[in-house]
Amino acid sequence: MSFLAEEFNFGREMEQDNKQVTDTLDEMYRDVATTVNRKPNIVIRENAVPTASDYRYSVGTFWLNQNTAKLYILDSKSSPTTVSWTILN
Repeated sequence: MSFLAEEFNFGREMEQDNKQVTDTLDEMYRDVATTVNRKPNIVIRENAVPTASDYRYSVGTFWLNQNTAKLYILDSKSSPTTVSWTILN
């Protein structure tokens, strides 16, 4: 799942000189970051089941096998290349 920090540092000088602009930009950035952080990653494949070698995805990624209608979720990463997928249905 994508992740953006929900706060952006515009720098002390800009914050002091342009408080209204900085507040507006801060609110806009926070809205975008919150939306991106809530959007799940979904992988849709035919005739495929996720395996431990499918480690490039983030925890929380959904994997849908279109032919079987099985849904999986990547529920843990014990290392950058070791993952665990759990079937949800």
